[in-house]
Amino acid sequence: MTHITNKDYVYAMSKDNAAVARVQQNQTFSVDTFDCFRNQMEDAGYVLEEIDFAKVNPATGPVFIEGAEIGDVLAVTIHDIELASKGAMVSSDLFGSLSHKLSGSIVQPIEINGDSAEIAPNLVVPLSPMVGVIGTAPKEGSIACGNPGEHGGNMDTKEIKKGSIVYLPVNHAGALLSLGDLHAAMGDGELSGTGIEIPGKVTLSVEVLKQSQLPTPAVLNGELFTVIASDPDLDTAATVAVEKTHQYLISEHQLDDHVACRWMSVGADLGVSQIVNPLKTAKVTINLSWLK
Repeated sequence: MTHITNKDYVYAMSKDNAAVARVQQNQTFSVDTFDCFRNQMEDAGYVLEEIDFAKVNPATGPVFIEGAEIGDVLAVTIHDIELASKGAMVSSDLFGSLSHKLSGSIVQPIEINGDSAEIAPNLVVPLSPMVGVIGTAPKEGSIACGNPGEHGGNMDTKEIKKGSIVYLPVNHAGALLSLGDLHAAMGDGELSGTGIEIPGKVTLSVEVLKQSQLPTPAVLNGELFTVIASDPDLDTAATVAVEKTHQYLISEHQLDDHVACRWMSVGADLGVSQIVNPLKTAKVTINLSWLK
């Protein structure tokens, strides 16, 4: 199995990044990833102010997907997420939705113990490993790995986990897939600005859907299909996710516009992935079994 180490990584997704590996469709391969701090915390004594903020949110890659052409869609299956033994969380007055309520910064080293982690004395949470950053080269320019967008990127969407299929656009030949920013656990919103940030290894494979009309970015978990959108304004992100889901129901499930609208009002759940990145990310989840 092809294994891609984290010696090759990028801080921005772009068509100008040279591919570090080439993989065939449906070929299983694995990717080592840094945590969002590029594994700096331990060397910095777990002091936030001691890390180099120019070296955050790296994504391993990019990987050239054979046969992926402009207008196609990547269907990326996440077969496994293996976590390192130690991660970290941050609460700070520098970032996060509660920064205005805090004074100073605290970095909490977190040991992984089986299927759980202790985030404070006697406060244990179950693990729910997920991929924070996954995306392809955007249509134009260069987009920092810390930003989400139509290309994917830092969506911080907890549905991107073991067993899920992530749908991403192909804007350039080979797609140039990159990923990183694993979390051992994270809630919707990522309210402190971090989940349990942790290095690890992701095992995945990619199918190329030729000239697909599926909305992107999106995630499939069994019968649950989640459409994702990001914007500086959360209301706008929510509206875009809703509209993309509405169009999907019309084009893929042959519902007329009024029926699709009524169905969404009872069969769709609007949620928030994260509100702490430069763009905020909203999502709409529908249960496909309701449409059979």
